[in-house]
Amino acid sequence: MPEKSALAPFKAKLGKIPDQQIADLANVSRTLVVNYRKKLGIPPYQGHKAAAPSAPAKATDDRPFRGRRSALDTYIDRLGRVPDAEIARLAGVTAENVRTYRHRRDIPATWQLADAPAAAASAAQPVSAKAPKAPPPRRDAPFKAPARTSAPPRPVSPPAAVPAAPAAAVQLASPAVSNIAYLVTVDTDEGPRSYALIAGDIALAAAEASVRVAARHPGGAIRSIQRVADMFPAE
Repeated sequence: MPEKSALAPFKAKLGKIPDQQIADLANVSRTLVVNYRKKLGIPPYQGHKAAAPSAPAKATDDRPFRGRRSALDTYIDRLGRVPDAEIARLAGVTAENVRTYRHRRDIPATWQLADAPAAAASAAQPVSAKAPKAPPPRRDAPFKAPARTSAPPRPVSPPAAVPAAPAAAVQLASPAVSNIAYLVTVDTDEGPRSYALIAGDIALAAAEASVRVAARHPGGAIRSIQRVADMFPAE
């Protein structure tokens, strides 16, 4: 009965060429070739130890089919001319499978050589200078008023048109006419202070405020005297 092994047509080459080369020719794994050779008692190929290895014979498409075909067999005429990733996409395998399949058949990646001149020409072209990017519009910080420094109080004199009345005249003022409330603001050593004062008119209010400020805050100065409201008359 004739031998049905896929390696039977290559029995004469066992031990004379590398096991991997026979595996590529028979489209089987190297392990299968090693086991088959050992079964026949044929020693392994030793030519690579005596001389420089010769270039492996390139597999061709016209070899007889022996065993399981690869999904890449259909695209063997494109190998090397088309990137491995593109072949992998068409065949439904990984790019690493395509790379291994191509290396076993000693097919160089010529598409890389074709891309090299284009890449060199692209690198030699002067890079056009890009217009500088306009800076973003400047946003000024919101205005902040300078910190107000404390200054010594400035004396405020009573209205020039209102002469200061003597203390005796203030004391003799009739309570019946003292029916107007005034707000007196005074600058003191402790800061501005405000007081309420009842007088008959602005002149009397200024006179009485001068007396009271001199007694309560020596060195103080009247800043302003403002009429606030009329008092209810005494019933």
